[in-house]
Amino acid sequence: MPMIPASNPGDRTATAAIVAPGVTIERHAFSALEVSRHFHPTHCLHLQTAGVSRVRWSAEGRSGTETMRASSLMLHAQGTSDSMVFAGDSTRIVVSLDPASMTEMTRGGNERPSFQIPSRWHFQDKQLELLVRNLEAEAANGFQTGRIYGELLGLAISEYLMQHFSDAALSPPSSKGGLPKGRLNRALEYIAANLAESLSLTEIAAVAGMSSYHFARLFKTSTGLSPHQYVLAQRVECAKHLLLRGRSSIMNVAIESGFNDHSHFSKMFRKATGVPPQSYRGHHNEKMFAR
Repeated sequence: MPMIPASNPGDRTATAAIVAPGVTIERHAFSALEVSRHFHPTHCLHLQTAGVSRVRWSAEGRSGTETMRASSLMLHAQGTSDSMVFAGDSTRIVVSLDPASMTEMTRGGNERPSFQIPSRWHFQDKQLELLVRNLEAEAANGFQTGRIYGELLGLAISEYLMQHFSDAALSPPSSKGGLPKGRLNRALEYIAANLAESLSLTEIAAVAGMSSYHFARLFKTSTGLSPHQYVLAQRVECAKHLLLRGRSSIMNVAIESGFNDHSHFSKMFRKATGVPPQSYRGHHNEKMFAR
């Protein structure tokens, strides 16, 4: 069911993308839309990306009218019910965040913070906007290098909301010393064994026996790279070896090293090495023949 349960068929809703456990994103575009009263089982964050719209809302015995433009945000808290009437062309990104998954992602040890996030009907926040736009762009691109980056963005949005919009006492884990050696080795071995698969931050963190939130922070302390950056670097290294063996097409090299899109593979490879994959292979062959 869409996060905006529209009674007007004019709502053109893009396919929803599940980013991580408890994190879903949708894109909506409409001109006039009436949303009947409905219950929010999750926290629901709206970002208007274009157009100007007038929104009449009613929730929890209160009502109001807002004029929203690009960069306008709305936040509907889990457990509330509301109705809305939109007038005016607009496009918007809507992110659903399950509170149970948020506490699970961010817990440390046996610590599970409980928190409340109040609804806000119109505000702006450049950092939150950037995170939502980046998440939507990653989903629109089909998570080309797996779901790790999208999961990290979902974590960042959850953490930001908890720190800046809730009553949660969220303390980032101490990164001193990074991950214990055994946990780090298990994570690195899992990544190496599954490099060609669509790796998930949640799965890697589970192998290390930690929450995604704490694992991601401590992993960067240990390796100097975020999990997403590390996986990308390992995939480029794998592609280098496959190219130098000279037995596979560029497309097969991309697939075998964990890239599911040829153009994205070429872009990432060139960014890391300074040359496209074919040139890298050709330069090596020229050096071999010159000996």
